[in-house]
Amino acid sequence: MRVMRRLGWRVPILMYHRVLAEGAVDPTGYFFSVPQRRLEQQMRWLKALGHHVVSLDDIVHWLEGKRRLPSRPVAITFDDGYEDAYRLAAPVLERYRYPATFFLIADRLGGWNDWDTPAGTEGYRLIGRDEALDLARRGFTLGSHSRTHRELPGLSQKQLRDEVTGSRRSLAQQLGMPVRFFAYPFNITDRRCQNAVRRAGYHGACAGGGRAYHAFCLDRVDVSRAPLPVFLAKVSPWFHAVRRARACLQERPDARLRAAVAWPPVP
Repeated sequence: MRVMRRLGWRVPILMYHRVLAEGAVDPTGYFFSVPQRRLEQQMRWLKALGHHVVSLDDIVHWLEGKRRLPSRPVAITFDDGYEDAYRLAAPVLERYRYPATFFLIADRLGGWNDWDTPAGTEGYRLIGRDEALDLARRGFTLGSHSRTHRELPGLSQKQLRDEVTGSRRSLAQQLGMPVRFFAYPFNITDRRCQNAVRRAGYHGACAGGGRAYHAFCLDRVDVSRAPLPVFLAKVSPWFHAVRRARACLQERPDARLRAAVAWPPVP
């Protein structure tokens, strides 16, 4: 694993949001929702194929050269802190003894996902303080997903500091525990945002897009609606190696190199 780290190898970090009960239909068509039965199937396959689910702390320590990882490592995260993820996902994870990080929005504990109003997918209840504390008691990690779920890159320095540092302080006060990890809203970040997260005292942060991969830009991949073959591909480090190469080529296009990685398509 040390050689893999030096070569820029990535630990697959899976991203989830909402979880649907058996037979439930999401009337809004929210894209980032996974039926509980599919989540259970995905966890069962991780177990069957010998994957080891690790924490974000494990990954950061590995990147820093302070820890070795087991074979076939994978991490699990849930964004936004939906109540149905607490109610339906946590029991599945507990059955497999899998750690996971739940990213909460500091000013919306016990509230609703009002940031999705323009897309018409609002109106879902979020985890409250007691539910968050119950997750922590059960061994899950709680992280910050900002104060109000705004896109960070376009904010003023004061607004950015409030969303990043302010959310960490607010969650720590509400929950009575330190908050070590951050997830960028909408998976959107830049160097300025990453520096703000670092200065705020976080241990690491999750993003997306396939480019950078370091403690404050831990690349993730959504698997909510992935059919089984796609899910199994996305938990392979090879998938992420190709994804990273394609993202880099978007910044430095070369026709021959583009052709070399044009298939299979990587979402």
